[in-house]
Formats: sequence, C-alpha cells, structure tokens
Amino acid sequence: MTIPRKRRESLKRGAFRKAHEPTLYIPTSPTQMGPVSPTLAKFKPPSLNLTAAALAPLPSPSPPPTRPPTPRPPSPGHMKPVRPVQHALLADFIYREVFGIMDIKESEGPHNQQRVVDFFKSFVEMEKLVIYGLVLCADSFLYIFTYLPLRILLALGSAVVSLFYKRIFRRSHVHDLLTAIIMVLSTAVLMQVDMSRVYHLIRNQALIKLYVIFTMLEIFDKLFSSLGQDVLDSMYFTVRYQPRRIGRMMFDFAVCNDLLLHSMLLFGQVVTINIAIHSSSSSLMTLLISNNFAELKSSVFKKFEEQNLFQVACSDIVERFKLILIILLILLQFDGKDVADGTLRVLAAEMLIDWIKHAFISKFNQIPPTVYSKFMTVLCRDVSGYRSDTTFLDHTQFVSRRLGLMSLPLACVVLRMLVKALRDFDLLAQLYTPSGVVIAIIGFAVLSAFKILLSLWLMVHSSTSGRLSPNWKASSPTKRDEPRDDGYTMWKGRLQ
Repeated sequence: MTIPRKRRESLKRGAFRKAHEPTLYIPTSPTQMGPVSPTLAKFKPPSLNLTAAALAPLPSPSPPPTRPPTPRPPSPGHMKPVRPVQHALLADFIYREVFGIMDIKESEGPHNQQRVVDFFKSFVEMEKLVIYGLVLCADSFLYIFTYLPLRILLALGSAVVSLFYKRIFRRSHVHDLLTAIIMVLSTAVLMQVDMSRVYHLIRNQALIKLYVIFTMLEIFDKLFSSLGQDVLDSMYFTVRYQPRRIGRMMFDFAVCNDLLLHSMLLFGQVVTINIAIHSSSSSLMTLLISNNFAELKSSVFKKFEEQNLFQVACSDIVERFKLILIILLILLQFDGKDVADGTLRVLAAEMLIDWIKHAFISKFNQIPPTVYSKFMTVLCRDVSGYRSDTTFLDHTQFVSRRLGLMSLPLACVVLRMLVKALRDFDLLAQLYTPSGVVIAIIGFAVLSAFKILLSLWLMVHSSTSGRLSPNWKASSPTKRDEPRDDGYTMWKGRLQ
C-alpha cells in the first residue's frame, strides 16, 4: 500500500519540527529542575497561601450515589404464568351454592368420627358406673338394717355387763347407742305425721306451687345431706377422741336432730312423687319431669374438669338410688298395676336426663369416656383400701362419704312407710305372736346374709377386677402407699 505524496510531506514536516523544538526545564523542587514542554511553560503556578484556613484539611468528598442492583430478569422457565381474569357467572354462583364448595380435611375426619363414637359410648360407660354406685349405695343402706341392730344389741349387753365388770363398755358402743337414739326419735316423730292429710294438703295446691315445693325439697335435701354428714363426723370425733367431754357430746347429739328435719323433707318428697304418679292429669307428671330438664340446662353449659364430673356422677348415683327407693315404697303402698306406668315414666325420664347430661358434658369439655373407668377405680379403692384396727367404722361409711349419701334419714322414712304398710294389711299385730317373731327373725337372717354376700362380692370385685395396682394393700388411709384421691372426694356434698 503506497502513501500519497502530500501525506508523506506533512509527516516529514511534523517530525522535523518535533526534533528541532527547544526543551525547557521547570523546577519541581528547590534543588531539581525538570524538563517541560513550551506549551506547559505558558501556565504559571498559583501563589502559595500559608494561612490557617488554607492549611485546614479539606472535607472528605461525599461518596458517589450507589444504584440498587438491577434485578436479574427471570429465566423463561421460572416465570409464573399469568392467569386470565375470571369472570363470575350467575350459573357458577348457583352451582356452588347448591352443591357446595367446602370440604372436610382428611386429617379431621377420624377425629370427628371418634367424637361421635365417644358421644354414644359415654352412655354405656356412665351407666356401668351408676350400676356399680347403686350397688354400693344398697350395701351402705342395708348396713342400717343388718349390722347396726347387732351392734346396738351388743352395746346394750355391754352396758348391762359393765355394771358388774369394768372396762367392758367401749367408745364404739357409745357411738352406736347415740345413733340408735337418733333413729328412734326421728322415726317416732314421723309416725305422728298423718300421711293422708299431707297428701291432700299438697294435692290441693296450685300447679305452680307444687313445682316450687318439689324444687325446694330437692334443694334442702342436698343442703341437709351436707350438714348431716358434718354433724355425724363431729359426733364420731367427739366419741372417738374426746370421750370425757360430756358437754360437747351432748351438743353434737342435739345437733344430730337435724336428721329429723331431713327425714321429714324426704317424707315430703315421697308424698309429692306419689301425688304426681296418681294424678289423673298429666300436667303434674310433666311438671315433675320438666324439673329434670332444668337440671340439664344448669349443668351442660359449664366448664367441667374430671373431678367435677366425678362429683356430678356421684350426685346422680345418689339421686337415682333415692328415686328407686321411693318408687319401691310407692309400689309397697299401692297396687303395682295402677302405678307401674307413672313410675316407669319417672324413672325413664331420670335416666334419659342423666345420659344426655353426661354425654354433652363430656363432648363440650373433651373428656374421654374412659374417665368413668377411672372413677370406678376410685370407688374400688374405697371399698378395699380403708381398713384399720383402730377405727370402728367399716367401708360403707367411707363410700357414703365419697358419694354423699345419708342413709339414716332414708332408713327412718323406710321404717315409717313399712309400719304404715303393715298396718294397712293388718300384719303389724301378728308380729307380736310367736310365729310372727320367728318370721321376723328369719327375714332378718336372710337380709343379713344378703348383706354379707353383697359386701363380699364388692370386696372381691374391687380386688380382682384389675383396677388396682399389684402392690395395693388394704390398710388405713394414713398408711397407704399410693396417693389419696382427695380431688375426687365429695367432701360431704360440697363441690370443690
């Protein structure tokens, strides 16, 4: 490639001018001069300024603004597809309203099924506990008519023998005699009450008054049960540990007369239920059953723990036992065919209310039905665990305290109704004949044998049912190795 002539000449002139240009030196330091081109020589350096302002350090320059990092555009493979805008149609709305769009999670399905199974299973488990509790109540109630008369006879014999010998009359004999005196006084007062007059007095009242009367009788029954258990325990403590305090013993004996008022309340309940069963109008029976539904309303919508549910179960056991006993007394007074329909309706209503109440309490508080087996274990421990050589009370007293059952007032009412039934059938006078005495002795022996067999069955069942641990031993409450079930104690009818 050849360079044009004009271009070659301009390059030669520039090279010649650069080679013959003079070099100038500008001093860079006081002792050194440096060569500078003529172009830079035209510029003069500024004059030196040695003032304080000039010598101050220069401010640091502000950092340059930083730009945020530019986001990396997503790759085409990771880009979310843009959904098209859906337009709501009336047909879609109607379809979803009719056929539904909600669904139950798969994890919640077994839980809901188990809740339904537990709801119906609670009926069976609760009824097992109630049946076992009724047997315990019957065992405790039969103690009044079997073991207590034997102990009273033994106490009277010891009192006679102690006139000639010393240290024969014991403290347990004092307790038995005081209990017998209380029962005799209460039964004697009830015998003076004319049942027919009380029957017509209550029956002639208005319907709303009967409802109020029956409600008041139930409330005062629970109050007197709590007070009566405290009074009996106080009298037992005085006789057992303070036998020389005669004044205190007499005070406890006087207070024990509240059992008389309790017996009269129970007698009023018997008469009221008798009126409801024999009433020609069904309004009184409906009113009596509706009272149970009021109990359902007051119990279901409350927070319950296991201990509270056990206390409610014990209260239902005692109520069921009292109702069965009252029905038996009514059947004893009248022909069974006339009152069978009414008694079955009352008993069926009571059982139905108990089932519904316990089922919904367990459902709302998420209590499994297996807790009733735990409650039965507590009762089994009471039957087989309370044994001591120093006490003169048997297991029936502790079971009654656990359940909140007062057997003495019920026994007084039963004696009153039995005497009336014997008078109505002209059988009372025959008891004073030799044959009547023999029949009474045989009946007492049969009843005592039944009580012994019942207590023996309860003892064997509580020990061999597998509910107690292998190292469980029958002992007194203070010598037991396992923890006490104080949380499940009714404490004489009071809820903790």
